[in-house]
Amino acid sequence: MMFTPRAGFMRNAAALAPILLLTACAAVRPRPAPEVFPWSYDRHGQDLAAAPEDTQAIGEFLRGELALKSGDREEALDAYEKAAAADPNTPMLRHRLALLYVRSGRLTEGQDQCVAVLQAEPASNPRRTRRR
Repeated sequence: MMFTPRAGFMRNAAALAPILLLTACAAVRPRPAPEVFPWSYDRHGQDLAAAPEDTQAIGEFLRGELALKSGDREEALDAYEKAAAADPNTPMLRHRLALLYVRSGRLTEGQDQCVAVLQAEPASNPRRTRRR
């Protein structure tokens, strides 16, 4: 067998490859996860990973929307009631709840929700708008 520079290089590389692989793997040790991730806070120290306050209301609203799309009015009514209870200051939730109450024949409850909407947003009252 004739020795060529390329064959010697291949032989040396084949002998060094397992050694390099073993030493590189030995240097990498698993580290425990940090308690606080540096990117989870903004420059003012506010926690970016914390859930917003209206998370439950949004979740119940989405559950109600899906129930309405699938035709399950009782499930939608339950979801909107929970959403309005979680975020009583959002008139849109109360308006949707009022519509469901009226469609279900629960007119008194629907009227109560409409009154709550008009108290929260007086500008949406059609009697208070000026006509020019």
